[in-house]
Amino acid sequence: MADILWGDLMAGMTWKERYLTAARHEEPDMVPVSPELFFYIPARVSGYPLWQVAPVGLTLPFHRIKTWEAQLQAAAYFDVCGWIVPAIGSTHAATRTETFIREESGGARWVTLVHHTSRGPLRERFWFPPDDAPWHVEHCVKDFDNDWPRYEDLFFTDPWAADLSELEEAVEATGGQGIVSAYVGSPFTDWLAGALEGGYERVVYELIDHPSKFRSLQERYVAYIAERTRMLCERARFDELFIGNEFSEIPLLSPSMWREWDLPVIRAVCEVGQRYGRIVHLHQHGRCEAILGDIADAGVTIVCPLERPPGGDVDLAQVKRRYGDRLCLKGNVETNLLLHGTPEAVRSQVAECLCAAAEGGGFILGTGDQVARDTPFENIMAFAQAGRELGRYPIKTARKTL
Repeated sequence: MADILWGDLMAGMTWKERYLTAARHEEPDMVPVSPELFFYIPARVSGYPLWQVAPVGLTLPFHRIKTWEAQLQAAAYFDVCGWIVPAIGSTHAATRTETFIREESGGARWVTLVHHTSRGPLRERFWFPPDDAPWHVEHCVKDFDNDWPRYEDLFFTDPWAADLSELEEAVEATGGQGIVSAYVGSPFTDWLAGALEGGYERVVYELIDHPSKFRSLQERYVAYIAERTRMLCERARFDELFIGNEFSEIPLLSPSMWREWDLPVIRAVCEVGQRYGRIVHLHQHGRCEAILGDIADAGVTIVCPLERPPGGDVDLAQVKRRYGDRLCLKGNVETNLLLHGTPEAVRSQVAECLCAAAEGGGFILGTGDQVARDTPFENIMAFAQAGRELGRYPIKTARKTL
């Protein structure tokens, strides 16, 4: 599959080459077309029920295909630049994990993980519904004083002992069909939300009420992520370093709190990435206009998904004028439009994005978030076909379409 080039693309660049050219702020033969096909659509393309597709980093006996394998299948199916995110395994030398699976009537599954650390056990639970993505329903850290030292045993393992076999396998399989992202980690507040029972609301209150309690922990996390980044740059093959994002966004977090708690992580990754000449891709949801200057100053190469109102506040043409010389822009096509609109409306918005940001390179046509589960395939096809047809340089046909 990795060696297949489709239709009229056979004589041109591969999707990977287009993506990397755009990241250098140069014009490839056409704008890279890379919708965010992360979990839902790849699962549908794979033909497996959603509960049988392993989410990144969690593979269980009932899973039949890994996320990255399904992502690669989807990229080939829609003839787009795949976003391939393999898991990077950790070696928990001092930790033993027990897995308990309970199936309910209707096909839902409860998965409980009990991590036996050197300081005591931790428990977390996941719910796998039959027709949706899994949910993390119980987190490891309930009581901070008692559970956090145990969580440190679980999380802060030797980054140089990481298992990179899945990353290596994905690089070999992907070839020119897409970009392989090496997941470095998430911003500090996102990381806390993944560990603490009570989620992001609890994280925000904790940082406001007890900031001194988290200073040294933030420093340790930043140092750990920097070392993990260095390990990846020296040991692994991949196309870009990737910083994820689930909750760390404006207005869930104020711009000042984001700069205080999360920006240091981004800076640390970029610092190491620049030293090794690596692309750094930041996934920054929400209203990012107020912090795009900070993102550019930090040294981020690519920023996505550049959401429009009401979920975001991005005017793509304005962002291109202000930051297009420093940031490669990726995204901006509305996922609600893909979900509920017509192929004609999708084509029109694709043309609008191309006219706003494609000139001069530095733009990757993408979506403003993950493409939703029930999105009609005909609309995804319309997105991909419009991008391939209208996104050829120079961008003339797109202007005529508008």
